[in-house]
Amino acid sequence: MNDTHPHLLTTGIRLQAGWLLLRAGGFSLRVRARDSVLIGLCLLALAAVAVAALMVGDTMLGPGQVIDALRGAATRGQRLLVRDIRLPRVLAAGVTGIALATAGCLLQTVARNRLASPSFIGVNEGAMLAVILAMTNLDNATMGPWWVAPLGSAVAGCAMVVIAGRAGSASVRVIVVGVALAVLLRSVNELMMSRVDLRHASELYAWSMGSLATSAHPLRRGGLVVLLALVPLAVLVNRPLSLMRLHSETAISLGLNLRLWQALVFFAAVALAGIGVGIGGPIVFIGLAAPIAASRLIGWSPQIPIVPTACIGAILVITCDTLGRIVVPGDELPVGVLTSIMGGPVLLWVLLTDRRTPARG
Repeated sequence: MNDTHPHLLTTGIRLQAGWLLLRAGGFSLRVRARDSVLIGLCLLALAAVAVAALMVGDTMLGPGQVIDALRGAATRGQRLLVRDIRLPRVLAAGVTGIALATAGCLLQTVARNRLASPSFIGVNEGAMLAVILAMTNLDNATMGPWWVAPLGSAVAGCAMVVIAGRAGSASVRVIVVGVALAVLLRSVNELMMSRVDLRHASELYAWSMGSLATSAHPLRRGGLVVLLALVPLAVLVNRPLSLMRLHSETAISLGLNLRLWQALVFFAAVALAGIGVGIGGPIVFIGLAAPIAASRLIGWSPQIPIVPTACIGAILVITCDTLGRIVVPGDELPVGVLTSIMGGPVLLWVLLTDRRTPARG
């Protein structure tokens, strides 16, 4: 006789043959134990980088002082410096990095191409054009309503789908159409920026380089709300994402509605990219490098490394923004300038190592 309740058998966490099984009612998730350890290390690294960013600046603080300020136990000046000045900017950098990195991961999965990045296929430029239009047509000096950037990225994504044929078109076709669209939109953006009112020109120029200095609080809150919905959703639908990496006929034979999932994932990526651009500007390199770094860190895995990718994206943006605040005394470099400097060597490294991989096998 077995008196064990059925729900107790289907709820909980269990380690089996190197896999971590998570069950909650009818929902189940299987993750390699090694991947779980790496995810935990990525989260710890993100927390350490965030604390370091709160410590660094014109006034240096120790880790204990930062923790006391966050708890409200420090002096009034330290609380003001940490909680009201540095913490909002670190949160903005983290949200921006998570959004851009996750968008890049999803786009690379759909297109099956490492070069599928929001900054390469016109999504960032579409979001930027929407913000410029808001600046020139609305009486608002703080980058307009927070939703205009995701709206612009969605319009750019729709344009790319129409031109390419559909969201799941061949990867080379998507990349070529995206690059052409990016060049076109970048030209329009430059034309529009040349006509911006002088009182907004400097702010808009800094933001167009990728800057967190002008991020508005309502925009950060709105972006965080959307992230809290989209990123966990992307983790929960990891199985369809994993099947997308297979050949189209194989994925369909395994029961995946390929076209539907490709469209859903594509527009989720577009929305995330729009959030990132709306907060931090069109920061390049993050959507390209973070997914690649996460895949190199995890190695082969049946799961799409969304959580490590998001952590690495946040770490990169927080680190570059912190360096931009301190590298030039008395001045500040936009975060996008530092990511651009890092982007070229990393892209070259990726291309060279990808070429060498078959030779090793």
